[in-house]
Amino acid sequence: MHVDFGGRIWIAPIQGGLRWLKGGKSGVVTADGIANDVVYSIIGTGKDDVWVGRQQGGLTHLRYSGNSFTAKTYTQADGLAQNSVYAVYRSRDGTVWSGTLNSGVSELKNGHFTNYTSTDGLAANTISSIAEGPDGTMWFGTPKGVSAMSQKGWRTYTGNDGLPSEDVNCLLQDSTRILWIGTAEGLAYLTGGMCMYPAEYLSPCKHQLSALKKTRTAGCGSRPQIMFCAFRATNC
Repeated sequence: MHVDFGGRIWIAPIQGGLRWLKGGKSGVVTADGIANDVVYSIIGTGKDDVWVGRQQGGLTHLRYSGNSFTAKTYTQADGLAQNSVYAVYRSRDGTVWSGTLNSGVSELKNGHFTNYTSTDGLAANTISSIAEGPDGTMWFGTPKGVSAMSQKGWRTYTGNDGLPSEDVNCLLQDSTRILWIGTAEGLAYLTGGMCMYPAEYLSPCKHQLSALKKTRTAGCGSRPQIMFCAFRATNC
């Protein structure tokens, strides 16, 4: 589920398709075959458009006016690394990043794709989540750790750097320059080049985290934001 800047709620049912809710009205998106595809990821970029990552149909840019939709879809034929796009992110400069199921990440800038894989510096070619740091560093969650792409080059953080698990499911950059990392075995955060485990947030159980979200409520001592986590307890 995603709520865009215009207050429209987007819902991607597990069985496929894409629905929306706004102002007591609802509808189904049928443009470019989305109704017959599974939507993996949705990111809003303004009040009248969203980017959608799809299981089979690539990357779709949806624009809408009222309840009318137009779509532009990008696939491997356009330079996308793979048509299975699991994670989508739009950086502050307008670049759209597509993390694929097993072919790395694609950068769409000025209408042109640049693709990155483990050969370039990614820890793995499966991308679960994407985030952007305040200095423009791009962060990519993978099953083999968190990879960072910055002006200095590539670096990957693994269990040797303090991650509770290298199987990373979700990422979130907060306003205090801390990168929060949800893994298959708990929550970690990266600050000052070190991965730390915030034991005060979780019990001794191992938790598989699948989502992280910022709130507008201050708390947790010096940390100005509370992180809501979707998790499944294991090994309790």
